[in-house]
Amino acid sequence: MSLSCNRYEFRSNHEEWINTEKPILEPDFSAQMNEIMKISEAEIELCKSIREEMRLAINSLLKVFFLKMVHFEFKY
Repeated sequence: MSLSCNRYEFRSNHEEWINTEKPILEPDFSAQMNEIMKISEAEIELCKSIREEMRLAINSLLKVFFLKMVHFEFKY
């Protein structure tokens, strides 16, 4: 699912350039990009919610790590 999210994000970020420049892409890559266009809106929303949850989890872990580092530095 994560790979599909990344591919969809790549396609949406670069779709205008791809359509304008018409680059020569590897056949496998072109096939993957064409498959991304078939993703439903529900799957896109799922990707976005997964990405947001991952971002929140990583930020939370970084805060905990930072607080432990600060505590450790002041303790010694």
